[in-house]
Amino acid sequence: MSSTPVYIICSPRPQVGKTLIARLLAEFLLLKNGDVVCYDINLKEPSLLDYLPRITETADVIDTYGKMQLMDRVIVNDGIAR
Repeated sequence: MSSTPVYIICSPRPQVGKTLIARLLAEFLLLKNGDVVCYDINLKEPSLLDYLPRITETADVIDTYGKMQLMDRVIVNDGIAR
């Protein structure tokens, strides 16, 4: 049974390079595995969606329904890194 890797990049502080690290990791996984899905919950600039629009989805986590939708997409065991 293959595993589905999940990488979470976060920090309580703004402007520390979270988008840069997420972009580097996503591009590495694209080159290594050929497939990756990214979720961006930061709607401020710069956004990961601006750099990698084909593999990035926005996630609205303001309410409980949005948080549940995000977790349902993250926990899918399909072998694609998230």
